[in-house]
Amino acid sequence: MHHGAIVAKRVESAPRSQQKTDTFAYDRMECAVPPFPMEAVARAYVEDPDVYLCCNAIAAKACGAGWEISGSAPAEALAFFEDGSPDRPLIETLRLVFLDLNLLGSAYLEIARDAQDRPAAMWWVPACEVRARRNGDGYCQRTETDRYTLFNPYTPDRSRRQELRRTGACHASREGGWANEIIAFRLPNPAGKWYGLPPALLAAQDILADACVKASNISFFQNGMMPDYVLSVKGGSLSDGTLEELRAFLNETHRGADRHHGMIVLEALPAGDQTVGLELIPMQPAMKDMPFLAYRKFAIENKVRAFRVPLSKAGINQAGRLGEASGREETETFKSEVVEPQQTMVEHAFRRVLRSDFGATDAEFRFKDLDLRDTTRLAETASLLTGGSAVLTVDEARATLGYGPKGGS
Repeated sequence: MHHGAIVAKRVESAPRSQQKTDTFAYDRMECAVPPFPMEAVARAYVEDPDVYLCCNAIAAKACGAGWEISGSAPAEALAFFEDGSPDRPLIETLRLVFLDLNLLGSAYLEIARDAQDRPAAMWWVPACEVRARRNGDGYCQRTETDRYTLFNPYTPDRSRRQELRRTGACHASREGGWANEIIAFRLPNPAGKWYGLPPALLAAQDILADACVKASNISFFQNGMMPDYVLSVKGGSLSDGTLEELRAFLNETHRGADRHHGMIVLEALPAGDQTVGLELIPMQPAMKDMPFLAYRKFAIENKVRAFRVPLSKAGINQAGRLGEASGREETETFKSEVVEPQQTMVEHAFRRVLRSDFGATDAEFRFKDLDLRDTTRLAETASLLTGGSAVLTVDEARATLGYGPKGGS
């Protein structure tokens, strides 16, 4: 591990599904108020399968191939990136960052320094628990109902960091010394500088509509999978015992998806010599299944589009698609317009860590990207350009795929 003492890390908060829903003490902690209900948006991850799918699709694409450091970097820098994430491997920490970034529009990494004032460890901090300070001097995390921890903004320039400490502009840690720093990532939000704009917020109406559709379906099954009716008795009346039996049947016996085929026999008492007639009169028109399902599909597609995830990756089949070529084009657009800009944010932040904090001016942190479809397309293009002749020898091709030599040309 690293030399020097590391600032103590607090116990990590509960998972998002268990977090408390009370709001921050914004005024007391001098925090900027988010422009959207952050707790409500966060719940969409565990309550809406399409939001869950989209966030994970982006995170998996961003982190799936791993990361690497190119160029010359000191041992301390390599140790920081390889072993500096105590809770989990760095790639898993970054996956959580991408999940938060796409769910809540903002994501945070906590950085602790050692005795030599170099980065020594990093942790993911749940974005749902973090608020930016209004005066820009750091961040605040609610770790319990009314317990808060302050962070300093990440300052890689050593002289600037020392100046801030000398003038008392840095927050102190409860354990002594200076509070840890936070690297913040945000999706573009022209409406405010403190918090990013989450895609889930753009699809909030569709998330709510889809939830209402599913709730209506559940209610429909629980109530007997049939519209409400009025029983009309002509030429007589139902006995008191029959009325009670009917009420019990409709309210208890008939409810539930596995009991809606029940049957009841009614006994009616004629009035004089009249013939008794029974008639069921629906209180509302029959359900229109196709428009109902079409509306839900429309809501799902809108949610997926808000995240700019290809519909095919969300399991949505579209009529009129052109097959593999269309799917490849969707994937390329998703990669270049959604995933790579987010990867670049993290790469640039870590590049500052390498260059300013560790002095590795020619080192680069980058996410690996191995897409076999891109490789296939490159091979096809090379084959066309060379008139179909071999571009690589057998051993060269095997080496590209990570296999040992076989011999031959």
